[in-house]
Amino acid sequence: MPCSFPVKSRAGMTGTEITRKDFFYDFSIMQNEKGQKALVIFRWLRIIVVCAAIVFVSAVPGSGKDEASVPVNESVQEQLKRQNEEIRKLTDDLRKIKDDADARGQLEVKPEEKKAAEDNLLDAVGRQYTLLPPGLIGLEYQLSYSYFSSDSLAFIKEENRTKIEHDSNHNIVQTITCEYPVLDNLTTNLSVPFATKFDRSGQEESMEKADFGDISAGFQWQPISSAGGKAAVIVFGNASFPTGKSPYEIVRGEELSTGDGVYSFTGGFTTSRSAGSVMLFGGLFYYHALAEDGLEQKHGKNKAGEDVILTEVEPGDRIGGQCGVSWSMSYDISMNLAYQYAYGLESEYVWSDRSTSSSQSSTSSVIGFGIGWRVSPETAINMKVSAGLTNEDPDFMVSLRIPFQFVL
Repeated sequence: MPCSFPVKSRAGMTGTEITRKDFFYDFSIMQNEKGQKALVIFRWLRIIVVCAAIVFVSAVPGSGKDEASVPVNESVQEQLKRQNEEIRKLTDDLRKIKDDADARGQLEVKPEEKKAAEDNLLDAVGRQYTLLPPGLIGLEYQLSYSYFSSDSLAFIKEENRTKIEHDSNHNIVQTITCEYPVLDNLTTNLSVPFATKFDRSGQEESMEKADFGDISAGFQWQPISSAGGKAAVIVFGNASFPTGKSPYEIVRGEELSTGDGVYSFTGGFTTSRSAGSVMLFGGLFYYHALAEDGLEQKHGKNKAGEDVILTEVEPGDRIGGQCGVSWSMSYDISMNLAYQYAYGLESEYVWSDRSTSSSQSSTSSVIGFGIGWRVSPETAINMKVSAGLTNEDPDFMVSLRIPFQFVL
């Protein structure tokens, strides 16, 4: 007997009568669909288990190696090895660069050392180009020698003939100079000279004199700092006092003078600048002397047989300059070459009869070569040889300067 169930048909319709065969057919289909879902789930579980096993085997050293994983592990190790080598090489390069930078830093001249080297070059030229640092006191000994020579015609009355006489003059001056820095940019100085002169005229007549020269005091002032590659400018002033034997008070032809006999003042400036491995220097000066009166120096007799007496003198002013170059031969040895020029105006002379006379203007031109040896940080030996280029200059001059520095 057929039975029917009000079930949903495959076509999606309700209320349709189906047979038992159709029911079992639909039930088998449902069972097949559930089996397919279970199979899919099983397959996914198997994949997960296999993956977990692979991860576990690869994580354990020395286990689970297969032919496919060995090349991969070896390539990774090689890459790590290469990277380590590159890192080690970069580290060595950086260390080498640092060592080179440290070496260059040690060889590089510091600003303080450069300034000291420049001062040493200029100090070998003269004191007027440098200042004494605060906290020190400077003491300098200078020995200078100059030689003058000339030929003149002399008439011998007894023999009624003329002859050539050779005149020579040797001057040796020893000077002690003391320097004291009042400020960082201001240095004062005091110089005391002692002069020895020897004058020979012809073969028989000679004169000698040894006495103090003219004491002088001065200053050096640097108004502008020379930092930043600027040229160093030093303004100087000097006053000279007639403490030596005056040339206007001696007996002419019998005595020699050791001073100028007048109060005088000298002012000017010097400048210097570094130009690579050499120092360029130069300067200008102006000299002015006060007139001296009340003199009573005899200068022979006039046509009337009266004594010609010098009563007053007004020395002419002088203006001049110097320039040169200094360079270093080593850490302790330096050399310099300098040229000095000066032009002097006429001097006025007043005589006892109120007449006046004047001298001609004069020109001085001197070239000199010097060498400096830094014996220690506090002591140096500076030597200079100069030659006069005009008849009014010495034939040659030699000077030796030995400055000392003491800590206060």
